[in-house]
Amino acid sequence: MTSTHARSAQQLHRTNAEVGRTSRRGDQAAAYPVPPDIDWSHARATLELVASKWCVAVMSSLVSGPKRHNELLRAIPGEISDRVLIRTLRAMERDGLVGRTVHTESSPPAVSYHLTTRGTSLLAPLSHLARWWQRQGP
Repeated sequence: MTSTHARSAQQLHRTNAEVGRTSRRGDQAAAYPVPPDIDWSHARATLELVASKWCVAVMSSLVSGPKRHNELLRAIPGEISDRVLIRTLRAMERDGLVGRTVHTESSPPAVSYHLTTRGTSLLAPLSHLARWWQRQGP
């Protein structure tokens, strides 16, 4: 049983491997070699991890080190509400991208957030996507 997703991945592989793609500028790009054994569901799952509007902004704010909630509110460009930041941080913590540390030595206890190993490992692929977007343009 072959799913529609698997068939489209096979078609994409043939398209990329056999024919160069044409960019918006009209020049012929070199064919991108797609490994035949790639599982496209993993790419889809990865994109779903960062699909939230604020996930990448939170990750980029945490690159420089751990931050407390209010520091994140100030560091993230745009108008993110307190509620949305809390939901985003909880989802990212659930997905293993962000860690939460409770500092009990202060009263009330302070909470800081940091990128986990999994979150840090996602920075390189995200930077490649950002560079691709810069080259392709909107």
